[in-house]
Amino acid sequence: MSPPPPLEEEHAHRFVAHTLDVSIEQIRESLRLRVVGLDSLLTISGLPHLRAVMPAVVEVLAVELDGRVIIPTSHELAGVGSTAEMVALGKENLRAALGRSLAEEQITFSEEASFVVIRRPDEESAASLALVLPSVVSRLSPGHDPARGVAVAIPDQGRLVYRAFDGPSSLTVLADMSRYAIQWHENGEGPVSPKVYWVHGPQYDQWEQLSGREEDKAQIFIPPSLSLLVGED
Repeated sequence: MSPPPPLEEEHAHRFVAHTLDVSIEQIRESLRLRVVGLDSLLTISGLPHLRAVMPAVVEVLAVELDGRVIIPTSHELAGVGSTAEMVALGKENLRAALGRSLAEEQITFSEEASFVVIRRPDEESAASLALVLPSVVSRLSPGHDPARGVAVAIPDQGRLVYRAFDGPSSLTVLADMSRYAIQWHENGEGPVSPKVYWVHGPQYDQWEQLSGREEDKAQIFIPPSLSLLVGED
């Protein structure tokens, strides 16, 4: 007897092909936008949607069905809708996750140096919430100035790391966020990116890298424009 096919996200966190043997309505209900590390895709051939979010990190259409994550081909999604319609539906289904239970853990290093780690139930992708960041900001930091933006890290599929830039003290936590992102990128649930980003703009769609790594030490780069904005208190 041949062994059963592997899950979409194997132990090595590689996304592999599966056949979608379900109705179009089931696909529509289960369709999500998902953020993945580019090197976690064994192939990009035949994918209906592939958008770069940041270097080496992309947005794809996925079907989350019965505990599996399936990244289907255009052929498998025939009849579901146009690419634009499927992307809009995948984003709306992902945004709806914010209405369900989310686990929010505050990581505190001092009275002013802290950030929030968001997790989703049932091993769903918390990192993918970065694709609906305006809704996340509205939930966590209502009324926040999008010009100042937020610091975001998506080290692995299980975590969205978040801190609003709400004053000069919010810059002091970036090194701790970077170390946290590096740790969970290496040891988490499906690596995405070890870097911290400044995400800003009216739609929170401008991503600028704030952290790097040199000789196993976190390096922080703060753009002058961010320093000016955050210092306006």
